[in-house]
Amino acid sequence: MEHAAEETTLFRQEYEQELDLWLQRRFGYMCIGFAVIELLGVALSSTIYGVLQISELGRLGKLSLMSAILGLAGLIVTAFYYRRRMDFETRQSVLRATAQLILILGGLALIETILQRLMFGHAGPGALAELFLWHFSACLFLPWRPAESIRPMVPLLAAWAVVAMFAAKLGERTEAVLSILLSPAILLPGLAVTALRIRSHGRRFRTRMVGSQFIRMRTELTQARALQEAMFPPRHDDGCVRLEYAYTPMRDVGGDYIHLAIGPTGTVSITVIDVTGHGLAAAMTVNRLFGELERVRAEDAAIQPVQVLTAINRYIHLTLSRHNIYATAVCFDVDPYVGELRYANAGHPASFIRPITGVLRELESTGMLLGVVPDESFDCQQVRVPLVPGDVIIAFTDGLVEAMNRRGEQFGIDRVREALRRTPPPDRWPEFLVSLADRHLAGQRQDDVLVAAVRYLNVRMPRTRAVPDRRVTV
Repeated sequence: MEHAAEETTLFRQEYEQELDLWLQRRFGYMCIGFAVIELLGVALSSTIYGVLQISELGRLGKLSLMSAILGLAGLIVTAFYYRRRMDFETRQSVLRATAQLILILGGLALIETILQRLMFGHAGPGALAELFLWHFSACLFLPWRPAESIRPMVPLLAAWAVVAMFAAKLGERTEAVLSILLSPAILLPGLAVTALRIRSHGRRFRTRMVGSQFIRMRTELTQARALQEAMFPPRHDDGCVRLEYAYTPMRDVGGDYIHLAIGPTGTVSITVIDVTGHGLAAAMTVNRLFGELERVRAEDAAIQPVQVLTAINRYIHLTLSRHNIYATAVCFDVDPYVGELRYANAGHPASFIRPITGVLRELESTGMLLGVVPDESFDCQQVRVPLVPGDVIIAFTDGLVEAMNRRGEQFGIDRVREALRRTPPPDRWPEFLVSLADRHLAGQRQDDVLVAAVRYLNVRMPRTRAVPDRRVTV
């Protein structure tokens, strides 16, 4: 029931607009239907008036003929008036026009009953039958709600009750009272038709809208993923440092991100971020953090890893923590000239250096979760680690270690260590680790997964200045 209520709320505006247009189209059909009914009434009354020879029945036929002609004239005049006066810009204008048509036609039926009582001393149940006819016919044509169909009938039934008591003879008052009490039953067939139509249309509309919304949402998510992928850096290989990564979001978009920047001295700077949460909300947060990273790097191209994390912590604490959004991150600077790694880790899973020998070095966290505390309370340290050609720095988000199998066991950091000790090593570490986690995983992925591998290939020789020729020509 809650899900249906959410859908009704979500599509309420579209549903009302479609129902209004449907009602406006059907009003013209209803007028045509009413005209056909009145024409049949004129034809039937003419037959009664022309064929019957008994004076009382002849007068009754004449009265019926006059009533039918007046009803047809009133119908035509009213419909023409509304078509010329307005184009039914609102639903209420259509409902008012319908109510007035029914009131006019029903009023003529009541007048006919009064005249029958005055002229012949008695009146049949024709007025109540006509009230049923107009209400039921309108319900067949118009997609209005049950409550809307009742409104024009309330004054008519009240007026009919007065007329019925007036037309009843002294000995027939009990029957008249019983007829008055049962008279609302004439509305039941029309109400049933209206309720079934509205319910059926509502179901079809929700099914159609949910399908169209799903297609629209998939299209928008595809576009959002394309935009997010455009923020990710290309694979980098300058002959000294190579960056490779694999990213698999839990849904179309996610909250993991990797940022690459090349410093003015040739330092390769890499930042891996994992935002709390999943899906579109996390992806929107990544978009904001991408902009902040770009701003920080643009303002200071030589900024150190710990300074990057401090700036990101300030941004998250001031703008996102109020929404309970936080992040973990690890930032690396690889200096290919001196063979050195500078890194800072803010609550992120430990990274590893995998040398050619296979003996792992663990790069533990050096700080706290980003955004939890203000700038002055944020504590994060920067660590320097020597590198030799062939070393591979492996960083990943917690989605890798938290992949769970059918027994509820996580892939775990121990399996990551075991995989990193593999000899010979795979050609592409990111894809290899993700494939191991996928084989361990049972069912749908529960988190985004990002694995990055930074390979230190060669020492970069420092640039030398050209020495000017100081030889003197004699």
